[in-house]
Amino acid sequence: MNRVNIIGRICTDLEVQILEKTGTKILKTVIALNGMKKDDGTYFTHFIDCEAFGKTAEMIEQSFKKGELIAIDGSIKTNNYEKSNGTKIKQTSVLIEKITFIKSKKATEDTITSQTQNIDNFTTNTTDDFTIGAEDLPF
Repeated sequence: MNRVNIIGRICTDLEVQILEKTGTKILKTVIALNGMKKDDGTYFTHFIDCEAFGKTAEMIEQSFKKGELIAIDGSIKTNNYEKSNGTKIKQTSVLIEKITFIKSKKATEDTITSQTQNIDNFTTNTTDDFTIGAEDLPF
């Protein structure tokens, strides 16, 4: 079974091309995701080449940009070719078949800022004579 599920951030500008013969849109990008934890507590970052075709490419182009979080479902794709100097190249990427929208970094930051402001504006009315005795506790 050839299935890949990734959640990560788009770390390059979206590269879009249209095939001349068919008019099919091709989108290429790189998605960054955290890997295993290092000894110092930070994580390795993996950069995964990804491609999408047709309607999926159009949806990503219209809905996402560099820095945004995306969840993808797809499959591993390999391309083998030879350069003009005779060097053989093997390229592995993820063929994106489905996407899931996840809040962008900006939307997440806006939500956190909004929640922080609400907490800062929250006031409570307390009095010094309010006490809780042992008999008030349920345990």
